[in-house]
Amino acid sequence: MHGLTLSLDLEALAHNLAHLKSLAGPGQHFIASIKANAYGHDAVRIAQALETQGVHSLATGSLAEARAIRAAGVELPILMFAASSPDQLETIVRSGFVPTLTDLDGARTLSGALDSPAPVYVKIDIGFGRLGIPHTQALEDLERLDALPNLEVVGLYTHAPFGNAETRAWSRDRLAAFDRLLGELASRGLRYTVTQGRASGCLLSGFTDTANAVCVGHALYGLNPFGPELRFDQQLRPVIAALSTRLLQVTHHGQGADLGGAGEESASTSPMCVIFADTGVEVPFISRFLLRLLPRTRILPETEDKAGDVSGGSGGRGCTGGSPGCGDSYRFV
Repeated sequence: MHGLTLSLDLEALAHNLAHLKSLAGPGQHFIASIKANAYGHDAVRIAQALETQGVHSLATGSLAEARAIRAAGVELPILMFAASSPDQLETIVRSGFVPTLTDLDGARTLSGALDSPAPVYVKIDIGFGRLGIPHTQALEDLERLDALPNLEVVGLYTHAPFGNAETRAWSRDRLAAFDRLLGELASRGLRYTVTQGRASGCLLSGFTDTANAVCVGHALYGLNPFGPELRFDQQLRPVIAALSTRLLQVTHHGQGADLGGAGEESASTSPMCVIFADTGVEVPFISRFLLRLLPRTRILPETEDKAGDVSGGSGGRGCTGGSPGCGDSYRFV
């Protein structure tokens, strides 16, 4: 089995966090998203690095990841993102993690299963159409939830992502709607220790709100959450410094060949190198990272007997120079 080895730049991680804190403004709790194996960066190593850098908590959707992080000695609070069935909520609590509630049914099930108060977060669907209490019924549902025994609602959050100029305007509007909801809840005596609306895109676009926390994922790792029409913050640095793997196949295609059946033409007659990118976890995040990173990287042979560099083309697939061969080890830097 061909493996892929990551080299992480933890100084870049600390730099990105400090930069994002400056964008967020004073008094903001930082929730670090480590879902999908920390976006392919190794959740345990990232969690260990973040523990000393002043983040409020970690957040993931995987109970296995949460347990691995705790087993590695990380003591930060770990929030489980919304995606748990009612019967899983009790397991999350008894494992020492903080569950996310998304409806009254789940809240009632968890309340009845516990014999002492447990901290929970509640997710509000502010209009994105995913999991969460719909914002139009949030006032009434949160009042009912507040009356349930054995549940201590310590956090309230939402999600309004965007990737282009059109949806950015929608996201700004939804963030304002969440602000209004927080104000209405406060007028009814419902206040929460942590309230979070902004994520990476909102921070990088200069959005402000009245919540006291932000949840960062893409930007923390130096990944761009936007499409090509929106400008990415060039002060952020990739946390993956290099990847080492083996070439599975080297083929030659004529210039102008239709690749992938989607009209994607080969730009040259250079060898095409197919790499193995399976880390045993969340390959889509690794693949997306490669697509974004490799056009600005060098691809070097791991052994000295291979002459010359192997330079990344579109998506890192075009290989020029040197004599790449099947089974050769290469390092993407």
